[in-house]
Amino acid sequence: MYGGCITKNTAKNGGGIYVSNSYSRTSSVTIRSGSITANNATDNGGGVYLDGNVYFSMTGGSITNNTATQNGGGVYVDTDENRSFTLNSGSITDNKATQDGGGVLVNGTFIMSGGSITNNSANNGDDDGTVTYGQGGGVCVGSNGLTGIFKVSGKATITQNWQNGGDISTGNWTNSNRTYNNVCLYKNSSGIATITITGALSNRIGVNTNDLSESLIVAKGEGYKIKESDKTLLSYDDPQTGYTLFLDTATNQVMYNAHQHIWKYEVVNRTTITATCTNTGTCTNTDGGSITIQAPDNLIYDGRDKSATIHEDNWQGQAVKDIKISYRMDGQAGDFPEGSTIKDAGTYIASITVGDETAKLTYAISPKALKASEVSAIPSGNLEYDGQEQTFTDIKVYDTTTNPRTELSHVADYTLSGNTAKDAGNYRLTVNLRGNYTLSNGEAPVTAPWHIDQRVVSLSWAGTENRTYHDGQTVTATVNGVIDGDDVSAVVTGGDNTELGEHTATATLTGAQAGNYALSSANDAKCTYTVGKKSIDIPAANTTKFVYSGQDQTYTLAASGNYVIVAFTDGKLTVSARPSSGGGGGGRTPTYPVTTPSGVDSSKKSAAKGDVVTITVKPEPGFEVEEVIVTDAKGNQIKVTANADGTFSFIQPDSQVEVQTVYTEAGGPFSDVARSDYFYDAVTWAKDNNITGSAGFQDVSGSDYFAAAVAWAKANDITDGVGNGLFGSKNSCTRAQIVTFLYRVFAEQ
Repeated sequence: MYGGCITKNTAKNGGGIYVSNSYSRTSSVTIRSGSITANNATDNGGGVYLDGNVYFSMTGGSITNNTATQNGGGVYVDTDENRSFTLNSGSITDNKATQDGGGVLVNGTFIMSGGSITNNSANNGDDDGTVTYGQGGGVCVGSNGLTGIFKVSGKATITQNWQNGGDISTGNWTNSNRTYNNVCLYKNSSGIATITITGALSNRIGVNTNDLSESLIVAKGEGYKIKESDKTLLSYDDPQTGYTLFLDTATNQVMYNAHQHIWKYEVVNRTTITATCTNTGTCTNTDGGSITIQAPDNLIYDGRDKSATIHEDNWQGQAVKDIKISYRMDGQAGDFPEGSTIKDAGTYIASITVGDETAKLTYAISPKALKASEVSAIPSGNLEYDGQEQTFTDIKVYDTTTNPRTELSHVADYTLSGNTAKDAGNYRLTVNLRGNYTLSNGEAPVTAPWHIDQRVVSLSWAGTENRTYHDGQTVTATVNGVIDGDDVSAVVTGGDNTELGEHTATATLTGAQAGNYALSSANDAKCTYTVGKKSIDIPAANTTKFVYSGQDQTYTLAASGNYVIVAFTDGKLTVSARPSSGGGGGGRTPTYPVTTPSGVDSSKKSAAKGDVVTITVKPEPGFEVEEVIVTDAKGNQIKVTANADGTFSFIQPDSQVEVQTVYTEAGGPFSDVARSDYFYDAVTWAKDNNITGSAGFQDVSGSDYFAAAVAWAKANDITDGVGNGLFGSKNSCTRAQIVTFLYRVFAEQ
């Protein structure tokens, strides 16, 4: 049927359409549009009657204003599961039955996935309300002695249908005693009908039954898990009966019970809440079960949620989904915000409240224990010396037991120690696990290297330009980029060479803070300079000695081929006549001056190369010779031999030499105290001030190497010891004591 209207027909069964098939092959009727309206059946099926092996499908159109003197005002589906009525869309409305099923009576199968069944009425008596009402104003599933099948899903809507709607004989369907009666699950000797839910519901379907004496199954799932929202849409038509619907997720069924529980909640064993019904007059089982708040199985930190759960044991009280679990840290006030994830190590108090009762659970999540080999600490980058104390934190720490590895959070999961320093150098820090992590027992600390780089500086060179032979100049270097207050300078070696040729001076950084600085490369520490010739002018060809006046002068050697320059010492130029080379005879061997200071005699004033020169030193009274030093014209030191008779000797090189002596005071305050000993000055002071013996303390002997220093400290009010006449010679000196000593020393100056 794709349109048109079937109207105002009357028959015993099926006033509008009667479909019957006794064969095994199914007969089908489909309505796409059009209407079946104002038809009447003197028995059953005012609009449509289905009998035998038939399939009736309605997708659109309407069945409206039909009446039946007995059952199925709109549609009657007779007994047999093969008799099937499917409503996908369209409407069944304003139909009336004197007995049951104002809209539809189902003894066979009714499948509804859409459409609406509204404003239909079932009335089993007169409009004065003195007889038993009809069942299923919208749909009656089953009837006397029969049980039907009703499957629903999707947008099926069954509302605003009535019981005791009025009297079919008079046409009065506005009886004031009418009540909502949408879907009646009929109970009879064959059993009780049940709604089968095959998919999610989105519209309301009112439900009731013809027998309120006991609990029953309202609906069951078929290939679909019934949700709480589906149960809500199956609300009972008349709340005054005391029926309550509840979803049994274990059996996937919606049930209702005629008794109204009044629950009393009580906390047992701190973590469990029990429910007991106090409405004992009609309650057949007062035990409402219990719920218990439970900790998760794994209580070691692993980054996953470790929230508590609620365990139900035949619980019939407040819906568990509506019970919130609250959390707070043990020992702290205030709950966490709702929805917080519980995963970090610590001790938690979880609580649930039902009614006025609160159950609590205390449980602890332990830190994850790691071996040192399972912790990866990777520093990144270095600091550079800046004259201030610095703290290194550029490091990544990982838990390598996970895949991928897990980066730990600084401060929350670990702290660092040994990561603060001032001076340039290599250091090693320690990673201290905390919070969600800890080191396994017996594991060595986790360490990692870090570094403060030296500050790069540069040099400015001086004394490298316009250099001439024996000009007495020295190359110097100034350090650029040193932080104010730091003691850093450059010591130059090889910068005092005044001989002819190209020379290299090398600078070395020195000073208290020199270790914190560096040149960018080894080449930056070197400087090349050139010493050129100095011109001299000898005005007379036969002159053998010239004394340099101290001023720049130019000398021209008139007969240069006849002279040899012997030496140039302290501004004096010594020349000698060139030996004759004629007649087969040999020339005279040249000699070189031996210069000695006052109090030193030389066996030769001038000696030829290879001669042995003996030096006799005559020190002043109270002094003795510590060392004799001999250097050649280039400043090179010549080996000196100390002879058994107290003299010294050396072998003359092929240049002039200079002899120097180093004296030291003969003897000392004590025979066992050498001048090179670091405590020599303190011992001398003690002797000069007549301080001997125990130095004033019982635990300091006069023979102790530090006795003089202790005596000096006491005499100058630097320290009075540790009390009871003791200095504390076996004790370690604390930082505070050192600061106090230094303060007193400098306060005296």
